[in-house]
Amino acid sequence: DGDQFHYYWAAQRSLAMLNTEASLKAISIEGPLAGDPIPESATLIAHEIDVAEYYGGSTAESATEILYVQLKHSTVRVDSPWTPSELKSTVVRFARHFANVSKLSRNPYAYRFVSNRPVSSPLRRAVIELSRGQIGSADATATARKLRAFAGLGDGDVADFFSRIRFDDDESGLARLSAEVSADLQEFLPGPNPDALLRLKEAVATRATSLNRTPLHRADILAALK
Repeated sequence: DGDQFHYYWAAQRSLAMLNTEASLKAISIEGPLAGDPIPESATLIAHEIDVAEYYGGSTAESATEILYVQLKHSTVRVDSPWTPSELKSTVVRFARHFANVSKLSRNPYAYRFVSNRPVSSPLRRAVIELSRGQIGSADATATARKLRAFAGLGDGDVADFFSRIRFDDDESGLARLSAEVSADLQEFLPGPNPDALLRLKEAVATRATSLNRTPLHRADILAALK
């Protein structure tokens, strides 16, 4: 179900581009766009970037914000909270990317972890405390120290990095998500179009393969919905 979850999630996000005033300009599937200013980014965090969103511009150079998203879907452990150890690879690779882009003249990158499994309260508090440059409550201290060790960043970079990470654990499961996307899609259709959802999802899915590595733009969404 994991791949299908990715496709429906990205399809839902892509609908925002149909608003002509939307700041979201491009979506890349399974990795960043070509032209990422950090040459090793594609290899460095290839396993972590399921979706990359580009705001304010459709290229890495022109975007004012670039959001790297990792998606995790569970069909069995939906009530089992994510632990710091389970998120180690995510934090390690995102922090490594952050350390590299921080050397550039600008850093438009932010990071998002999305799942239908909950994130533990101590972990959530630890991220907030680290982003504020402080470690407060006793139960979060051990978690914060663990996350900070995973990141491996210098003292001056810790708060900036963790302020750029968001953990979203309220995403719908696959069945509900697919129904939500279908409902959202109806707002943009002039009438019944039973194949529209399939075509939209296929536009996303093909970009997760070597057949088509181009990003999704507004024109691609419009073409899929014809």
